[in-house]
Amino acid sequence: GYYVDKPKPNLKIIGLNTLFYSTKWCSCNDTFCPTTNIDFDDGCHHYENDPNNQFQFLENELELSKINNEKVHILGHVGPVHSRIFKLYWRQKYIKKYLNITEKYSDVIEAHHYSHVHRDSFTLYLKDGKNLANIYTPGSLTPRDFSNPSFRIWKYNRTNGILNDYTQIYFDLSSYLHYEEIDMVW
Repeated sequence: GYYVDKPKPNLKIIGLNTLFYSTKWCSCNDTFCPTTNIDFDDGCHHYENDPNNQFQFLENELELSKINNEKVHILGHVGPVHSRIFKLYWRQKYIKKYLNITEKYSDVIEAHHYSHVHRDSFTLYLKDGKNLANIYTPGSLTPRDFSNPSFRIWKYNRTNGILNDYTQIYFDLSSYLHYEEIDMVW
């Protein structure tokens, strides 16, 4: 599902179920597909334009935020980004639709927060020299793909919801590889 939370009067958090947009999602049986081909069609619903009406929900909420002068943070699991080998995680039609919506409301959206890739990164979407989206992907607590376990603490302006800074906390696994017992120091 998807949801909205308003922790402060001028701040809105929108959570999306982005698994529906994944290249691995099969729409007919709500499972993962046997292929990661971005043009694969499992024969069900022909990859509808707006799974569960999430895009309409997103656009409605962003329009309300524009009217109410709110800053928005969008959260999801799988982001509209690519892997280390430049393989897309979302189907192209959904990336286009998402970017069209977020471009329209780029003055309202403060940041996009996603995960899934188990590495610390960020993505900027630029159009005609204008930054339309800051997509932040923090590292993971699990050491998958030889990454150091990490998490991020954000600092933001509590009045207007604008991000100021963050602190990245990580555990350096390479420092402890030769020990049999580990006394972890964060």
